[in-house]
Amino acid sequence: MSVGTLEIGQSYSPPVPPDDPPPVEGGHKVLTCQFEGCGIEFSHVGRGRKPKYCPEHRKVSGKRTLADKTPVNDRIARQAAEVLGNVNGLIGTGLYAFGFRQTAKAIARENDFFKDQAYEGLLTDPALCKMILSSGAKSGKLALAFAYVMFGTRIAPDAMDEYREWRESREEEAA
Repeated sequence: MSVGTLEIGQSYSPPVPPDDPPPVEGGHKVLTCQFEGCGIEFSHVGRGRKPKYCPEHRKVSGKRTLADKTPVNDRIARQAAEVLGNVNGLIGTGLYAFGFRQTAKAIARENDFFKDQAYEGLLTDPALCKMILSSGAKSGKLALAFAYVMFGTRIAPDAMDEYREWRESREEEAA
C-alpha cells in the first residue's frame, strides 16, 4: 500500500488531532481535564474556546476554582458556630470570675466539640445562621467590653496576691 492511495474495500477516516476529540451525542465534544491528577472527561458544546479543565477545576474568578469555593450554607454555618463558641467562652469567663473555676474549665475543654456539633446542626438552617450572625454583629461592642472586664477579673486574683505580698513586705520593713 502506498501513501495517499486507497485500496478497494478500504475506507478513509481523516486523522483526528488530539486537541479536537470526536463529537458525541448532540454535537458535544468530549474533553479531558488537564488539571494535574484529575483526567476526568467532560463534554463541551463546541462554542467558544475549548476549556482545559473540568467544571470542578476551572477558574471562576481571579485565582479561585469551583473546588475552592465553599457553599454558602457551609460558610455561614461555620461562622455561626464560631459566634456561639465565642459566647460560650464569654460565659465561661464570667463563671470563672464568680468562682466557678471547674465549670469554666469544663466549658473551655468542651467548646470545640460544641462548635463542631453546632456546625452540623446549623448546616440545614441558613435562616437561623443569619439570625445568629446578625445578633453577633449587633452585640460586638458589648462583647468586647465584656471581654475586657472578664480579662481584668482573671488577672485580679494574681494582682491581689501580689499586692498583699507587697503590703506585708512594707509592714515588715516598717517594723
